[in-house]
Amino acid sequence: MEFIILTVILLLILIIYIVIDNNRVNVVKKDIYIKDLPDEFENYTILQMSDLHSKDFGKTLYNIVNGLKYDMIAFTGDTIEKKDLNMTSFKNLLNNIKNKELIIYVDGNNGPLAYNADTLEITKFGEEIKSLGCIVMNYNYCIQNGNSKIYLSNFEAVTKVLCYTDEKFEYEDKIRKMIKTSENDVNIGIGHEPVNQVLIRYLSSKKIKDYNYSAVIVGHYHGGQIKLPLFNPIYIPARSKKASWFPENTVVRGAYEYKYATQYISSGLGSSKRIPFLNFRMFVTPQVDLLTLKKKTKIEESDETPDIVFKKNIVDINN
Repeated sequence: MEFIILTVILLLILIIYIVIDNNRVNVVKKDIYIKDLPDEFENYTILQMSDLHSKDFGKTLYNIVNGLKYDMIAFTGDTIEKKDLNMTSFKNLLNNIKNKELIIYVDGNNGPLAYNADTLEITKFGEEIKSLGCIVMNYNYCIQNGNSKIYLSNFEAVTKVLCYTDEKFEYEDKIRKMIKTSENDVNIGIGHEPVNQVLIRYLSSKKIKDYNYSAVIVGHYHGGQIKLPLFNPIYIPARSKKASWFPENTVVRGAYEYKYATQYISSGLGSSKRIPFLNFRMFVTPQVDLLTLKKKTKIEESDETPDIVFKKNIVDINN
């Protein structure tokens, strides 16, 4: 009897904690180091908001965002649910944000599409997003500061061009010209789904024609969404089934740095509604990410060279 009472008390405490934790927001700050970053972009700050899933945090989120200093906002996918065509929570958020000078929006794997995945043309829904003051990231976008420029690109489209399964790559030329990176410039990929460490090394090699990246900013994994303290997540929706189960925390959230590039994965704000009774987070507090660009002064020469890593996996990639 005592065991049952104790169990019930612990479950009630856990439920109360989950409800409170799901409705608060942390700010995670991270410096992103980039080789050859122009001096004018030193300390340029990106506020990343990912995987909102139409959740309305109200003043909790508004006040946090308005208390931060940033140069641009990046919504990195799964911002709006399929049934939320009125975009109520998203509109409320935008209406209450003070700094709306530059807002970048990319699609995720849930919700209505702002652009056609095959043609990259803006959809009717995408036009609505644009009318709210957002830039729909279907092609590349240039940011100029003084005499210097950096380029943002649609990283979701890049991963469609570079189709791969279990680290085996095939080359497609369907939309290559639309989204190729600018040679000898700083290029930052804005997307939703992370890629594995092998592909990040490949894209950061600086030897691959049309696809050179200094940083990639994504979300999608929700930090594992449901996990236990001190343990790795049980499951993430990775691109391969093998990588989905019991991934390490370092793969699920935060920065993975490799020689010329960094992939940053946000745990995001909302939770997936695919399984209704699991539509919550457990020990993964919602977060926004304040990413500050810094010039990288040293490249570690001890890293594996991309030629060795990718020699067996690249198929006609430079043709």
